[in-house]
Amino acid sequence: MWRPLIPDRFVALALGASGTDGEWPTSRWRRPRYGRYLPLVHEHARRKGVLPDQLEAALFTHGKHLVRRPRWTRVLVKSANPSLLSTPLLLR
Repeated sequence: MWRPLIPDRFVALALGASGTDGEWPTSRWRRPRYGRYLPLVHEHARRKGVLPDQLEAALFTHGKHLVRRPRWTRVLVKSANPSLLSTPLLLR
């Protein structure tokens, strides 16, 4: 059974910067998007050996960090590493 998660704009920003499939708007998530989000986070958390809410907290922190940076550095980070979700960076 999946644990409920509560994504917000910071989580959406981190997902968008991570190179995951699909768009991750920062508001107004409908059921289909949430339906994609839950298995993505639960499966990735399982592979990393952490709880889904721990991964979500890491995404939140990373998204907040993206907001604090100037826009040009976000572009550099995204182009330098298009798959942040597969790195241990988010789980520190």
